[in-house]
Amino acid sequence: MVFVPPKDRVFEQSTSNSQTVFTVTGALDLSYNAFSASMSVGDTTIGAVVEPGVAFKAGLLTYSNTNEVTVTTAYDSKGTFSSSGVKQVFMGLPALDALMIDGPQAWSDTRRAQARKNISAVLAGHLYGLTLSTGGGSATFGIAAGEAADSTAVDLLSLGSAYTKTTAAWSLGSGGGALDTGSIAANNFYHVFLIKRPDTGVVDVLVSLSATAPTLPANYTLFRRIGAMRSVAGVVWAGFTQVGDVFNYTAGVTDAAGVTVGASRSTIALTVPPSTRALFRAYMFNSGGAGTGFLIQPVAETDRAPGTYASLFAETANQGAAGHFDILVNASSQIAVRASAASSTAYIETFGWIDQRGRV
Repeated sequence: MVFVPPKDRVFEQSTSNSQTVFTVTGALDLSYNAFSASMSVGDTTIGAVVEPGVAFKAGLLTYSNTNEVTVTTAYDSKGTFSSSGVKQVFMGLPALDALMIDGPQAWSDTRRAQARKNISAVLAGHLYGLTLSTGGGSATFGIAAGEAADSTAVDLLSLGSAYTKTTAAWSLGSGGGALDTGSIAANNFYHVFLIKRPDTGVVDVLVSLSATAPTLPANYTLFRRIGAMRSVAGVVWAGFTQVGDVFNYTAGVTDAAGVTVGASRSTIALTVPPSTRALFRAYMFNSGGAGTGFLIQPVAETDRAPGTYASLFAETANQGAAGHFDILVNASSQIAVRASAASSTAYIETFGWIDQRGRV
């Protein structure tokens, strides 16, 4: 089900006794194409139905069945079609839907919504607004108004006003539950999705342990991941603020406190969603030999000994070095660490993460 931009010389006829649904009889002649040449059942386009001297309807057409075209939304019309007259059914841009280069735009809300839908289907990954928020210590979180292309880039999911949701089982509407299945458990990341029911156009919000395959309510088939939140003891959300793709904890999380770092690679798990970019402060302490380098890497990067390009460097024994880091974690939320000498320890406080939220 996609929007098909109007194509030249798509023209068929119909004698259906209807004001909206028309059985078409094939291309008018060899110089024309049938709707079926460029559309599948369920696809939409812009066009018109005209019964010369009697009536017309122009607007959004749906190829609703094999050899059947339905006027889904009439942008303009006049008259009433006769019961047996020949109707001309064709693709084309009605005058009121053409962009006026030299004059003000006067599109209706319906036309503007359709135009945005058509654009979003082209702009895979499009996301605007939909900022998440919670002060922490609460089972409720907020979602700002906004819109996003769905994960398959075929439709626009639009949240017209700010919502709140809770940790309860999903229920429709602002103030309702958001969980897709089971019960919220502490110390997990739950992914937040905008979801849509195509048959009614209703958009809502869902949370799931899965980052890619949420369990959707009945008749909801479209979704887009818009972020993630962490549950903590008491089955409430950890506080954070979000600015664009950046999520910052209200209070940092200690992920390493005196963890041994040796001369061979080891990993440390950070409290961030999998496969995001962790934001953290690291302090490395050398209680052994002088001149110790510390290397902090993404796990996917080739392991090597710390050297000229060490992340941190302690010049003498019993000395530490500290810094702020932004490093991609793996699917287990881990980073890799290594020292140039044994007898080193790591202290890490994670203060946030960067999440592209479905954009590439």
